[in-house]
Amino acid sequence: MLNRNRRRTANTMTSKEILQELEAFGDEQTKNTLMNHGAKEPFFGVKVQDLKKILKKTKKNHELSLEL
Repeated sequence: MLNRNRRRTANTMTSKEILQELEAFGDEQTKNTLMNHGAKEPFFGVKVQDLKKILKKTKKNHELSLEL
């Protein structure tokens, strides 16, 4: 029987691995569009659909988000 009080552990991606994925998903055209709408450097120009792919791997992880 599973202990329902135990937290599920998120995937153990590190902030470095996430940044590498963000850089790989980055697109120059998306970056230019976001800059035209007021986004400021530094950023990779990643589409929301690609961000959601990373979110599925990491789930909710407050400590990791603070690290990024």
